[in-house]
Amino acid sequence: MNNENNNLNGTVLGSANATNDVNNMPQNPVENLNATASMNNETLNSSPMMNNETLGTVAGAPEVNNNGGIQEGGQFFNAINNPNDMNSTPTPEVVNAENNISGMAFNGGMPGFESVNNIGTTPPLSFDQNQTNNNAQAPKPKKPNKIIFIILIVFILIAIGGGTYYVLKYTNILNRGGKQNNIQINTNNVEINLNDNVPQDNDLATVTGTTLDTCTFDKSLIDVTKVGEYDFTVTCNGVTQTGKVKVVDNSPLALKTLYKTVGDTLEAQEFASLTEEYAYEFANPNEVTEYLKTPGEYNVTVKATDTNNNTKEGIAKLYVTTNAIRGFLACATNPQNISGTSITMQESDRFGISVNTEKVNVYSGLGFAEYTFTFGDEVEYNTYLDNYKTNGEVTINNITSKNMTYDNATKTITLMNTLNNEELYNSYGEEHFQKYTDILNYYTSNLGRTCIYSK
Repeated sequence: MNNENNNLNGTVLGSANATNDVNNMPQNPVENLNATASMNNETLNSSPMMNNETLGTVAGAPEVNNNGGIQEGGQFFNAINNPNDMNSTPTPEVVNAENNISGMAFNGGMPGFESVNNIGTTPPLSFDQNQTNNNAQAPKPKKPNKIIFIILIVFILIAIGGGTYYVLKYTNILNRGGKQNNIQINTNNVEINLNDNVPQDNDLATVTGTTLDTCTFDKSLIDVTKVGEYDFTVTCNGVTQTGKVKVVDNSPLALKTLYKTVGDTLEAQEFASLTEEYAYEFANPNEVTEYLKTPGEYNVTVKATDTNNNTKEGIAKLYVTTNAIRGFLACATNPQNISGTSITMQESDRFGISVNTEKVNVYSGLGFAEYTFTFGDEVEYNTYLDNYKTNGEVTINNITSKNMTYDNATKTITLMNTLNNEELYNSYGEEHFQKYTDILNYYTSNLGRTCIYSK
């Protein structure tokens, strides 16, 4: 028997007669077929291996041909030469038909020739459990879900990009156009007035390599209520620069004009004009003492300190006369509107009156031209007031003065200049300014003014 590949094709145990009548075939006893039908010293009971080849389903049952042989694909046995001689045992011949098994039915195993009780039937087959079926298809592996894979890749890219941006930004190497981004901060030396607003960011610094809205300003140390220098910082992408803000008080110190007689005493607080709380003192107290010994007009330097320890100085007018000024005769015009404004103006000449040795009220030689402006618009009022505080003088309706008093309640500003007696005498005649009654009569009768005496 040829069994090199251990492949059995169309194996059927049985015989056929000449008349193709299998059912009428004489039955000869085959008592020891298992013992005599040997295949290379292997009994038919042994189950030859099939070289791990897969056993498929047999396409059809074997047929018996007219020559008395079993004919099907590759043959296992030739036909019985003499169907009438059942005593002879045919030698089985195994034909290899390229591992194709046909004409047999398998229930999952190698064919086993354990007994031959039913000649012409298909014996059960068995095969090793380790063998696989070549014709059965292996299960296809599941393809990975493409959507999940894409989402995973996107998340990984986002994480890498975000991390890279964070590192570049906070290590100051975030660049534009492939070049390193150089941040340069230029701080400005800013000076503001006392009680002004804290400066805006764009007033304090300029930057290159970025924009101000990406920068952080720390202005917490700036105190606009106190005169002095204060530090501030600017930080842009980790780069920090320090600058300074100087708070100054450029507004003039408003002071009164005082009139004293030779030998009088004087306190600095008497010059106070503003409603703010200041502590006043003379810059040179000894100098003021000398002024009070001699008649004349003097400029007195006064220093004032506010509750925040801000200090500033101002110049006040002091008039010293031989005879004490007992009061003032003020002769005023009627209020007049200034065209194109909300202001009304009233002009008044105010004469200092003293008593001579003959007990007669006379002109002391000291007088003032006063101009009172009343505002109907608060904004316009504050504009002139701010100009005076900033510049130390103010001009209203072509009248300029450094001596000013104001009243916020009535929105009134009064400018005062010293009367020039020479000009006054040339305009009205000196004879009208000798005694109190001369002045009163001339101003009321000739100039149409209203005069009021006050102490």
